[in-house]
Amino acid sequence: MVSAGGVATDPAKIAAVRDWPPPTNISDPRSFLGLASYYRRYVRNFATIARPLHRLTDHGQPYRPFILDTDASNVGVGAVLSQPSDSGEQHGNTDALSRRSYAAAGCEHCPRQEARAQLAPTVATLRTVDGEVSCLPLSLSLAKVAKFQVQEAQERDAALIHVQSWLAAGKRPEWADVAALDTETRAYHYQWDSLEAQDGVLYRRWRAPGRGADLLQLLVPRAFRTQVQQLVQGATDKISSLETSQNVVTDRLAELEAQCASLAADNVVLKAAVDDQENHSRRQNIRVIGIPEGEEGTNPTAFMGSFLKEVLGEETFADQPVIDRAHRTLATKPPPGKPPRAILVRLHYYQTKEMILRTSRERGQLSHKGNKIHILPDFSAALARRRAEFRDVKAQLHQAGVKFGLVHPARLQLTFQRTVHTFDNPGAALLFFQTTI
Repeated sequence: MVSAGGVATDPAKIAAVRDWPPPTNISDPRSFLGLASYYRRYVRNFATIARPLHRLTDHGQPYRPFILDTDASNVGVGAVLSQPSDSGEQHGNTDALSRRSYAAAGCEHCPRQEARAQLAPTVATLRTVDGEVSCLPLSLSLAKVAKFQVQEAQERDAALIHVQSWLAAGKRPEWADVAALDTETRAYHYQWDSLEAQDGVLYRRWRAPGRGADLLQLLVPRAFRTQVQQLVQGATDKISSLETSQNVVTDRLAELEAQCASLAADNVVLKAAVDDQENHSRRQNIRVIGIPEGEEGTNPTAFMGSFLKEVLGEETFADQPVIDRAHRTLATKPPPGKPPRAILVRLHYYQTKEMILRTSRERGQLSHKGNKIHILPDFSAALARRRAEFRDVKAQLHQAGVKFGLVHPARLQLTFQRTVHTFDNPGAALLFFQTTI
């Protein structure tokens, strides 16, 4: 349907799916899946969305009740709908998370009782990170108790009842009055300066090392100490398990780093081997630079045979040079006025290529129809970069009058004081020039 609001599905056509009654037996989900599967071609990730319904149709699925956790305060109420998982953890559905504040008109319909029951703990604590919902283990979340429960337990504790009376009086008792009491009560007497009560609950004020603010430590009554110890022990076990996992991961990372280093070394060797093979396949190629675009016509192979004889001289070739193929480099054709692309020529005989390069060096500057021509070896891009790195040191050697040359694949060879020196690294060659020549 097309309307002012945009394009939408006809409500009458989706009414059967939208108004499907809640399932009451195993046949109902199957019937619904049969109907919904008709539209699966129009629903992205249909199989993923329908997987929970398919699981409901399997035999032997255990019943998992939904748990509704509620909480209330003086300003609103909240509720979380959750369900136990296979691991025993309680997972809450963020879509079922509901909060409602007490509006002025709504209070008439929301009877409230100012009682300690409003402070009852929430069973599950949810933490959302980047929209994902995770949950605390059920054993930890059940360890929470309400403030009034702590207060009542402290009032029944044999040692803490003395602390309450001391703080109520606002005066530290004399040592003679507590010397005969139990060890725990005497310890609280020593800690008098750090004891305080807030909202009827006893705390110890303590500043942790490296922390700028004081912390309040709850004085745990005996009734809750077993539960606290179990909670701490569970957290300790969890930390120990995490440390073990971290050690395993650290060892694995060390292994992976070693493997990466080994693979990187192998990659260097393989790249050198591939580059060597590429240059070997180019050993009969030459690169001709300076021929205007289009001058080669529709048959560049025949054109280059005549071109080489014309540029290098008829006497250079006893016969027409045998050329397997010739073509422009595969770069984009430049606009008018820009330097033309080079022409790659593959000669049939290696000796012919060497003779052409030697003659080109002997003739010096070449030209054809007023255009400067350069005839060069055809190297791979990696090898061409390695040879270009010697450009600066070659210029300095030329100015100093030192004989030098680049030998295959990328080595600088120079003669100094009747001794031949060979360098694979331009830095080493430059250092030799600066310190020796």
